[in-house]
Amino acid sequence: MNKFRQIPEIVFDSPLWTQEKMTHGQALLDLYILASYKSGYIIRSKKLITLEPGQIGQTQEDLARRWQWSVNKVKRFISDLEENRILKVERAGNFNLMTLRDHPQIE
Repeated sequence: MNKFRQIPEIVFDSPLWTQEKMTHGQALLDLYILASYKSGYIIRSKKLITLEPGQIGQTQEDLARRWQWSVNKVKRFISDLEENRILKVERAGNFNLMTLRDHPQIE
C-alpha cells in the first residue's frame, strides 16, 4: 500500500534543507519536492518547456549545486534511479526532462 505524507513546504524552503551536502536519501526526497505538482512550464535556453505532474524542471547542474555534489555524481545517481525504474529521463531539446514514475499526481 502506498502511503502519502504531507510535510510543510517551509521545511524545504529553509536554508537548513540545503546547507550541507545531501545524502542519497535526501536527494531522492528532494526530487519529489522539486517535481511539478500540476501542469506548468519552465523556460530553458529561451525555450518554453511544458511540465506535467511528476516532472522535474531542474538540470543536472542545478541539482549538483543544490545537493553540493559533482555533476558526475548526479549523473550516476539519476542513472541508478532510471535502472531501478524510479525515474524516467527524456530529451526535451537541449534539456533532459525527468519524470518520477510514482509521483502522487500521476494516475
